[in-house]
Amino acid sequence: MIKQTLTVELPEGTSERADRYIARKEILTRGQIKARDLHIYDREGGRELKLSLKVKKGDSLFLEWQEEEEHSLEPEKLDLPIIYEDSRVVVINKPRGMVVHPAVGNWTGTVVQGLLYHNKEMAGEFAEEGEGNEPGRPGIVHRLDKDTTGVLVTAKDRDALEELSEQFRERETEKIYLAVIKGAPPSSTGTIEGYMVRDKRDRKKFTLTREERGKWSCTDYVVRERFDKFSLLELRIHTGRTHQIRVHMKSLNKPILGDPIYGRKDNNFPEAPLMLHSWKLTLNLPGEEEPHTFEAPLPEDFEALLNKLRELT
Repeated sequence: MIKQTLTVELPEGTSERADRYIARKEILTRGQIKARDLHIYDREGGRELKLSLKVKKGDSLFLEWQEEEEHSLEPEKLDLPIIYEDSRVVVINKPRGMVVHPAVGNWTGTVVQGLLYHNKEMAGEFAEEGEGNEPGRPGIVHRLDKDTTGVLVTAKDRDALEELSEQFRERETEKIYLAVIKGAPPSSTGTIEGYMVRDKRDRKKFTLTREERGKWSCTDYVVRERFDKFSLLELRIHTGRTHQIRVHMKSLNKPILGDPIYGRKDNNFPEAPLMLHSWKLTLNLPGEEEPHTFEAPLPEDFEALLNKLRELT
């Protein structure tokens, strides 16, 4: 059991829900608050308070929650469609519904566990923590959302991991996505940019702002096809923020079809998956000077929905 005393720091005359304040102070995420059974008291051994309690400046809270369970990384035989592989890297076409690395709610069936089964030497190579090697994420260079499909590059050794990761950090890669959105953007080509910040009402979501806070983000788009009430976009992202394309499309009021977080279920295609695909990725492979472009074919459900839209247009 973990215990902590917290003194609330808020502007005078303002208040905030206790659970939201705790999440915003990054003590626990909203998901961890539930998963790790957070309890709030007015003092140690005192009266229990509701998570929805409005707190204000100077309030003293006593927090108590369960320690995180330890999970071992066990190799699993999974279907990882391989686009390219050599002695240093594995590039896969990530399937829909597969999480990249273990986390709360997804401790098994991830890309990491599939890679550990595919390459038995990886466990030893990344056994110890080190610079660029995050615990539980051996070989993971970058990430895709659970329901986003497409090109994902992973490293087989520490040097390859650092070399590839640096290209992402320095924005030396080219990342191109395909997405079906509701409606059409204001022009056939354009750029969406701004600062991405956490949504104040839902910490799992992000929003775009022109204020100089949060993290800068930039996406170029080109309309490839127009359908009745929908459009197929090619998107080039210059930054790699969490949910970037999804948030940028939402900012235009043109959410991605099938997006359960930033959009609503479409009456015409209520069963549509998230129509977002990491199509092409260009980077330098470890030890090579010339860039290489990897391309992932569209998944069958994405292709089938596109054909349906063409038929209806």
